Order: sequence, then C-alpha cells, then structure tokens
Amino acid sequence: LLLMTLSTVFLISVSLWVENHLWSKKIEELSQSQARLAKKSLAAIEQQAITIAALVSELPGVDEAYHLAETGREGEGRTLLRKSTDPIHQKVTEVLGVKKFKIHFHLPPAKSFLRIWEEPGKKDGGDDISSFRPSVLKVNEGKKPLSAIEVGRGGFEVRGIVPVTGASGEHLGSVETLLELNKVFETAHVLESDNMAVYMDIKELEIARDFKDKQLPETAGFVRIFSSKNEETDPYVTAEFLQKTASGQAAAEKDGRLLTAIPLLDFSGDIKGALVFVRDASEELSFIKKLEWFLIIGGASLLVLVCLFLYLSSSTIVKGLSSAMSRLEESSRNVTYSSNEINESSQAVASGASEQAAALEETSASMEETTSMIKATAANSNEADNLMKQTAEITERAKKSMEELIVSMGEISRASEETSKIIKTIDEIAFQTNLLALNAAVEA
Repeated sequence: LLLMTLSTVFLISVSLWVENHLWSKKIEELSQSQARLAKKSLAAIEQQAITIAALVSELPGVDEAYHLAETGREGEGRTLLRKSTDPIHQKVTEVLGVKKFKIHFHLPPAKSFLRIWEEPGKKDGGDDISSFRPSVLKVNEGKKPLSAIEVGRGGFEVRGIVPVTGASGEHLGSVETLLELNKVFETAHVLESDNMAVYMDIKELEIARDFKDKQLPETAGFVRIFSSKNEETDPYVTAEFLQKTASGQAAAEKDGRLLTAIPLLDFSGDIKGALVFVRDASEELSFIKKLEWFLIIGGASLLVLVCLFLYLSSSTIVKGLSSAMSRLEESSRNVTYSSNEINESSQAVASGASEQAAALEETSASMEETTSMIKATAANSNEADNLMKQTAEITERAKKSMEELIVSMGEISRASEETSKIIKTIDEIAFQTNLLALNAAVEA
C-alpha cells in the first residue's frame, strides 16, 4: 500500500513538473516570437526611414538650397527646401498614415538646417544640435547612411539619416527621416488583447523636453512615455522586470499576463529604454490551473481506488488462506488418527507373530522328543508296532500341523511386509502434510 501511494504521488509530481515545464517553454517560445516580430517591425520602419531620406536627398532644389546656405543665405535655402519637399511630405504623410511625418535637413557637422514639420520661423532650423545628436555628427564625418533609434525632443524616434551630396560629388550635409517608434505596435501585435508600452531612461528627459513637464509614471529609473492601453500595461510591468532588460531580452508571467521586453538601443549600442509587450493569457493560464487540479484530483482518486482494491483483495486472500489452513488442520488430525489406528493394528499383528514363534519353538521341541522316542523304540519295533502306528499317526498330524504352521508363518511374513509398506505410506503422507502446512504458513 505504501509503495502504491509513493508511486501515485511520484506520477502526479512528474505530471505537474512536465506540465509546468511545457508551459514555461511555451512562454519562452511566445516571448521569442514576439521579440522577433518587434525587431522585424523596427527594422522595417528603419528601412522606410532611410529609404525616404535617400529619396528626399535627391529632390530637385536640394543641391541649390545647400549652396545658398554655404554663402550665408540659410533663410533662402530653407524657403527653397520647403518648396522642394512640401509635395512629397504631404504625399508620404497620406501613404504612411502618420500625423506628423518629419524630415530634417542638417548642415555639417551638426547644425539644424530645416525641420519641415515646423512652421516657418518657429524653431524650424538654425540651431546647433551637436550636443545631443551624435548620429548626425557620425554621418557627416563618415559620409555613410545610418538608421537607428534615437531620443529627440519628442521622445524616441526611428531615424534614417543619409548624406547629401552635390552634383560634383562634394559633401553638403545630411538629411533624416523621423518616424514614430509607436508605429511598431501597429505591425508587431498579433492578438486584439496585445498591448505595448514604451519606457525611457529618466535621464533622457533632459533631451526629450516635450515630456519633462508631464506627470509620467516612473518605474525603476524608467518613465513610461507611451502605452496602447494604460490599464493593461502599467499594473503588470514591475521594476524588477524592467531591470532585466539591462542584460537583454526579458520574459515573464504576472497575474495572467505574458510580458516580453526588448531593450531600446541607440546607434552606439547604449540602452536608452525598453519596449514592452503585454498579452492577456488568462484563458490559457486558467486552462493550465484546471489541468493541474485535474491531475491532482485524478491522482488522488486513483490512489483511493487502488487502496480500496488492495483492501478488498487482501481480505479475500486472508479469508481463503484461513479456510485452507482449517481444512489442512482437519486433514492432519484425520491422518494422525488413522496413523494411530494403524500403529495399534501393527502392534497387535507383531504380538501375534511372537506368540506363533513361541508355539513353533514348542513344536520343534516336541519333534525332537518324538524323534528320541522313535530311536529308543526302534530296537523293539515288533513290540511297539501299535505304538509306532500311533506314533506315525501323531507324526502325520504333527507334520500337517507343521505345514499349517509354515503356511501361517508365510502369511504372517506377508502381513508384516504389507504393514511396513502401510507404515511407510503413512510416514510419506505425514511428511507431505507437514510440508503443505509449512507452505501454507509461509504464504500466510
């Protein structure tokens, strides 16, 4: 019973471990899938940004506008750039479906030339951005395209930056396209219950000044600057979980929600924030809990049934053994009684044989005396003729008695042999009976 109990508990434990292991593996697979999808979406947005920037750099009038700026006429250059880019700016805004499609021209090494999304004369250009735009410095120094996530005044932006080259191949500056990071959610969420939140390192608020005066929720040195649905992200994203993104991608399960976080890196590889996806998995977790209870209750029920079966089986076996022992004991008593009777009969037969042997000895003595008398009377045979006849008759009778005695002795000998066989058979039966009794005792 103890062995069956331990075996059942072991099987339940193994089943629960396998179920939890499979669920943990499923969480990891879902997290990896979500992270891959998010990274693909980011890569696609970066590619869009750098492609648009490359097209804008080749627009008619861009070369001339930069040459105007070189001669100190930046205002005229900005006016010319607006005329060249306004049509494409409007068209791309409609195609991409964004509220603000941003194109930003730079003068080397890192000076704002024109922000086309700003109204003319209102912070639309002319300011030095070298202190917080290292990506612009890098493109103007290396004269190679670059795409990355970077913090600006409006928070995280996906930027595609390309160098602007004149007709003679000379380097004139750079131009970038800025797309909202929040667009990742549009392509990276799979289910309607999926939600996304963007967290920024609180130190970056010095650059993202548009968020500085806002009351943003803070968690473990991060501020949440975007959420597709606050009530579906904020309660589940903990400080401990966000801290895991410092070492790379993170995954967790909390209160029926699956969380996947990927760190947001700038072009230098420094962590500037985190992108967190939250999926409602309460139905799946409810199913897992039901499965766990099913395994526990099923295992307990199986254990009770096994115990009941063993109890009933053992009771039947004990009753059968007790009945068999009773029958064997009764048979043993009968065999013992029969053995005693046979023993008494054997003793009686032996006593009779002894008496016959004594009579035989007496007869033998009489024969010797008769022989002596015959020898004594041989000389006087005539006189003893009558006596001889009588003696002959006596001798004849004695001979017959002798023959009868011999026959009796043979019968007595055969009876003794049969008695010995019976005693041997009884001994064998007694031995087998004792052996069966011993086996029954061992089995019991």
